Amino acid sequence: MWGYGPGGWQNDAHPDQHALAFSPTDPLTFYIGNDGGLWKTTDGGASFTSLNGTLSLSQFIGIAAHPADQGFLIGGTQDNGTQLRDSTGTGWTEFAGGDGGHPFINPVDPRAVLSTYVRGTIRRWQVNPDGSKVEKPGAAGDGTFWNEYKETGGRIAFYPPFGGNGVDQAVYFGAERLFVSRDFADTVNVDSPTWTAPGGDIDQTFVSDGTYTDVLSAIGVQRTAYSPTQVIYTGSMMGRVMVSRNGGATWADAMTNLPRGYVESITVAPSDPTGATAYLTLGAYGNLQATGTYDYYGNGHVFKTSDFGATWADLSGTNPATKLPNTPTTALLVDPSNPSVIYAGTDIGVFRSISGGNTWETFNNGLPPVPVNSFSVSASGKIQIGTYGRGAYELQTTAGLSTLQFELQLASVGEAATRATLNVTRTGDLSATVSATVRTQDNPAAVRCDDTTSLPFVAFARCDYATAVETLTFAPNETAKSFSVSIINDVFQEPDENVSIALVNPSAGAQVGPQGTTALRIVSDELLRPGARPGRLRGVEGDSGQLPRSL
Repeated sequence: MWGYGPGGWQNDAHPDQHALAFSPTDPLTFYIGNDGGLWKTTDGGASFTSLNGTLSLSQFIGIAAHPADQGFLIGGTQDNGTQLRDSTGTGWTEFAGGDGGHPFINPVDPRAVLSTYVRGTIRRWQVNPDGSKVEKPGAAGDGTFWNEYKETGGRIAFYPPFGGNGVDQAVYFGAERLFVSRDFADTVNVDSPTWTAPGGDIDQTFVSDGTYTDVLSAIGVQRTAYSPTQVIYTGSMMGRVMVSRNGGATWADAMTNLPRGYVESITVAPSDPTGATAYLTLGAYGNLQATGTYDYYGNGHVFKTSDFGATWADLSGTNPATKLPNTPTTALLVDPSNPSVIYAGTDIGVFRSISGGNTWETFNNGLPPVPVNSFSVSASGKIQIGTYGRGAYELQTTAGLSTLQFELQLASVGEAATRATLNVTRTGDLSATVSATVRTQDNPAAVRCDDTTSLPFVAFARCDYATAVETLTFAPNETAKSFSVSIINDVFQEPDENVSIALVNPSAGAQVGPQGTTALRIVSDELLRPGARPGRLRGVEGDSGQLPRSL
């Protein structure tokens, strides 16, 4: 099927095979599935014909978008090289062969591109306006990485982590420690190496024990030009997480209350200029222990820190209906237009949270449940993903759609009021009639209305408000609608209480925006005087204790 000839590797089909099926009627006809897709032979394997004309089966490792040209996208693929989708957006062409890893586009000079092969191989390219590509001479990474590790037995991943800060041309590479090039890997003079390790010989992984070998698997960089004060995070395959707040010169462990697992990605929140806020995703089904065994009790896969990694909060959720599934999560994107919206790339597609990670929903309309390895954002703001086995996808624009959402994230009303009025706004395409349903999300717990201690701060239907379900219909060019919730004024001394209200079931031509839920706070009018106990009628003698008045 393949062999090495005078012109290099000669083959009728891709050499890396994964599947084989014979025709039930012809012993000379069979099909092979491989890293290059699906192929057929009718002569017992003497020759093969590609059946991939209408299939999209590329296994993307990483993708990168051009900052100004919305059609320009590059992606590294497993055993199918690094591919380029040019300005026309009509197709892909391979410009660097072999196993394509994580590519990178220079934000300062977007026609300068880096492609990566396995281990430490980096190639430098210039993409011309006519689409032609010229490789610049000289190895951009081998002299620092591959030679060192081949000769000393050092450690480096098959697809090492590689990326930039999105502002200048500095690039960051992970082996068993962090390397930085401040000139886009453009210096090839051995006496003046382009790559430096800011932390010297600091090992940022767990020490290998002879059985398990640890290497860096993720790098998260503060979105600012490289400087001695830049915040950088690293994560390793065996779960070591470290942070530097001085451009990589010194490092500290940042693993408090994190489970041990394969660190797939670290994303520094672009909305936090300090670099203190970052998101981390894990790839294991369970949690890797120091012994190399797995603990399957924990299943969190998305975590967030707001204090430079001193502590981490699990954002995977707890409610079975709205939590992330217990499956590897490889990539994460914070929506560039709304920091409360987060996308997680998992082994079964994309999940979205419009609440900063409190609840999640599948976000796979038009997308098969396939592993998602990478996110990028095009120059026009479109979100793009690279999948492992089904090619690349782009989120369709909302042109022609109305976006409906609540005007406020939190509203309040006094308990003495008979009703609360809230607004839903409409943006986007206003030409058609659209609708959506607004409803209170009633807590189903069975509690008495005079019991304000079992679930404090929670408002209950029949006790504090009346269940509301209403369809809001927007006429053409109508941009706002209001609805109301009836309030019940009880006589119990209690703290302020909240009820959640959701916008659901948008009609054709409409979608629910990021602010698709709101909280209505019902402010109690029974003052908690000193010596009063909750749940009693106001003025009853002998009460003691006091509850706070706010959340």
